[in-house]
Amino acid sequence: MATMEPVLELAAKYRSEFEETFSGLRQRSLTIGQTVQEKVATSQQQLESLQPQINAKKEELLQTLQNMEPVAKLQHKSVMETFAWAGVLNTGAFVGGILGSVFLSSVIGLFFDTFPALLLAYVFLPVMVFAQ
Repeated sequence: MATMEPVLELAAKYRSEFEETFSGLRQRSLTIGQTVQEKVATSQQQLESLQPQINAKKEELLQTLQNMEPVAKLQHKSVMETFAWAGVLNTGAFVGGILGSVFLSSVIGLFFDTFPALLLAYVFLPVMVFAQ
């Protein structure tokens, strides 16, 4: 029986450490729970105080969206030019992406490694285009 005493002492020590840890965790969880409840209560109060302003903005937005009157002083030509150029630029970006990824990457790969190509793409070419 003399050999069991150290084991029992160690088990008692572990038990007391577990109990202390558990009680600390329980206390912290209660504190966190109270803090969360306080934050929820203050958030609900803030929401209730802002609700009239939110409803007013909502009504204003709904009225604006439901308004079907023609827009005064709208330059239809400028709007159509903008959309046309957006289409042209998107098409150019698509074609340029294909050309750059398929054809130019293999040609540039013959002459440059990755770091010089990186410098060329992100430093030298933009500077040259900007200088023109």
